Amino acid sequence: MARIIYVEGDAQVGAEVQQALREAGHLVGLIDHGMLAFDTIAFNRPDLVILDQSLPDGQGLDIVRALRRLPALCRTPILMLSAGGGEAEMDEAMAAGANACLVKPFAPELLVRRVAEMLDDASLQDEAGA
Repeated sequence: MARIIYVEGDAQVGAEVQQALREAGHLVGLIDHGMLAFDTIAFNRPDLVILDQSLPDGQGLDIVRALRRLPALCRTPILMLSAGGGEAEMDEAMAAGANACLVKPFAPELLVRRVAEMLDDASLQDEAGA
């Protein structure tokens, strides 16, 4: 079971993703404001962060960049979600510090599988670094 913070401006998408991840056994906190997200993530130090690239009051990319500057969160896996899905958007997310990207809409099963892969990779990195 992982502790995940999910930042999503669309309430319906947020609820669907939150449910899918909870059914997979994860604890999921849902935040719908970019300004609140950074402080919440920095304080709670989750195992994984999922960020929508476009948020109503801030950009997901700005949050990724800010998180990567924090020593306590610089290695936390970050999954970026993008509605645009263009190659330039995906490249920008990866350059900002995201570990992986998914294009909306996506099947919940794909998201759950990607989250599991990212958590496994993070666990292996932690073991190698320990």
